[in-house]
Amino acid sequence: FFFASKKSLFYMPHCPMRLYCNVLWSHWESLDSTIIYGNSFHSYDERTLSEEGRTDPTNGILRIIPCTNEIPIKLRGNRRGDELYDALNHLETAFNDCNIISFMVDETSDRTRPEEYFASQDNENRELSR
Repeated sequence: FFFASKKSLFYMPHCPMRLYCNVLWSHWESLDSTIIYGNSFHSYDERTLSEEGRTDPTNGILRIIPCTNEIPIKLRGNRRGDELYDALNHLETAFNDCNIISFMVDETSDRTRPEEYFASQDNENRELSR
């Protein structure tokens, strides 16, 4: 994995949950310098229903949720009929679950790094089942 030593922005819309987990794992010690443009971590939390998914030691998303700040990407105003607004409205539909995600990690945060995930551990397509 690429390790960023300065503030880094990861552009990750529509990426699989496992890719987010691996980015978190590789930057666990510098999450306060990491920004992700991608799927809502809170949505992953809401959609992870199984006990197996909630206790998965490689799931860094659920572990970091308490330290996560999400800013949803939404269009403001109601200017229907405006050509630019209509064009951007299609983008909002395509990226409806995207947020700018930053992390507020301090000394009271759980700093235990999740286990690293390897695709070879995945005998079935667990990405779709969690």
